Amino acid sequence: MYVTHADCRAEQDLSPPLYNLTDFDSELQALESSQYTFPDDANLQVPELKVIKAGLQMAALLNCGDALWDPGATRLFTSTTLSITLPPDLQPTEVQGKIPHHPLLDILPWPSVRNKFIYIFSQPVDMRPKAAQDPMALIKLQYDLEDSAEGVRILNEDCCNSKNWEIGQVVFQNWWWALDRSVVEHSNKLRARRGAPQLQLMSA
Repeated sequence: MYVTHADCRAEQDLSPPLYNLTDFDSELQALESSQYTFPDDANLQVPELKVIKAGLQMAALLNCGDALWDPGATRLFTSTTLSITLPPDLQPTEVQGKIPHHPLLDILPWPSVRNKFIYIFSQPVDMRPKAAQDPMALIKLQYDLEDSAEGVRILNEDCCNSKNWEIGQVVFQNWWWALDRSVVEHSNKLRARRGAPQLQLMSA
């Protein structure tokens, strides 16, 4: 008796399936679940959202939440403006109490940096650094702070402590003249810990 190719194909067709359909269906559901399950807030790391959240919290603390969204807003900010005791890094400087300025500058957690920004923006336009001459300069500053890749990073929930703030390359490139050496050096230490390059001025 001879066995033909057709007989071989018939026997193959009658053989049991390679996969158990029940097991395959379970594996498929597990794969879909692993692909489409989103992490919770504790594991979701989005630097710019953390910066926005911190800015809103600090603006509420400093009682300037509404004015923060008004490009033309100005104010004087002194120790008597609020009835609460602020964290050390946010306590107003003499400059903040004497020179009208946009409230965005009040939420920066470095007193000396706030002073420099206020001084510069109080000068005639043609005497300011190039980045501060633009009519949209304050808005650009806010955009740079919130830049998703190289704005600022805040390490934990204590956004009022300047030690938890890391300056990014975009902020450094455009606003280096307002940053103290200590701010830049501290940011470089934080960047080194996560393997990011050191801050440096790039040619235009």
